[in-house]
Amino acid sequence: MAKSDSSTAKSDSRDYSHVNTSDTSDSPPSPSGVKDAKSQGFAAHLPHLNVWQLVGITYFSASGGPFGFEEAIGSGGGAAALLGIAFLPFIWSIPLALMTAEFATMMPEAGGHIIWVDRVLGPYCGTLNSAFSAFTNAFDNALYPVMFVDYLEEAVWAYTKRDFSDEVDIGLRVFTVLLCVALNIKGADIVGDASMLFGVLVLSPFVVMTAMGLAPVLTDLDGLGMGTDESKDSYRWGAFVAVMLWNTSGFDNAGTCASEVANPGTTYPKALAIAVILVMLSYAAPTLVGIYYITDMEEWEDG
Repeated sequence: MAKSDSSTAKSDSRDYSHVNTSDTSDSPPSPSGVKDAKSQGFAAHLPHLNVWQLVGITYFSASGGPFGFEEAIGSGGGAAALLGIAFLPFIWSIPLALMTAEFATMMPEAGGHIIWVDRVLGPYCGTLNSAFSAFTNAFDNALYPVMFVDYLEEAVWAYTKRDFSDEVDIGLRVFTVLLCVALNIKGADIVGDASMLFGVLVLSPFVVMTAMGLAPVLTDLDGLGMGTDESKDSYRWGAFVAVMLWNTSGFDNAGTCASEVANPGTTYPKALAIAVILVMLSYAAPTLVGIYYITDMEEWEDG
């Protein structure tokens, strides 16, 4: 849970003086640019997100569980997926996390990479980055309500041919969007607490599945089929690379709430390190167990 304001005020070593690296004379004041909030006529809002709240936010920004990873196995095979999980963090995920930790500590303001690009490369590149980010999020975020309903449908009607009606399907998607909007309106601390709760709920089934199925895998490594299909004419490597990169990115989004994080210089490195490890484990463990029992690549698809 978040610390009290009094304890945070004592431990937060953040410098609230604004450091200009470009001409920002026409820009509105940022949260870190207010030295004495009380003198401006409103109460000071102290940053209070702790390590575990930031871990929850980062985890759901980058992954949210091994959902959507099935296509990596279906397009490239289990062996390639496991190799990707083992090596991709060192050339993709960890650099993203280190960059986020450095910039979020240097510029602890709301806005994340929007602020970073604007400060370093100027308003033109900052505007382009903002536009590209808006377009990307519009398409990317539209996937998650659809994926949620698809997985829920598979869970409710498992081993049957039944589906949700169109009304129920659309209603669930709209409800998912409204729930996320409501949580974000409430504030970053509520999002952090909700992320920790959702993380436990999302990962619990996979923890149970891995615990139940891992022992046979470890005692029979020769039987590990690796989800390959030698009769398959061609693998879809383009789709494989896209899915792998998509599922192991997003760590830079943790920087958007930097103004809400207490002691960013220590909180960000710890939270991002934990999040990277958690993301990779949540992919690797279920995949290792899954490809032992389901060796046909064609059966690996969303849901």
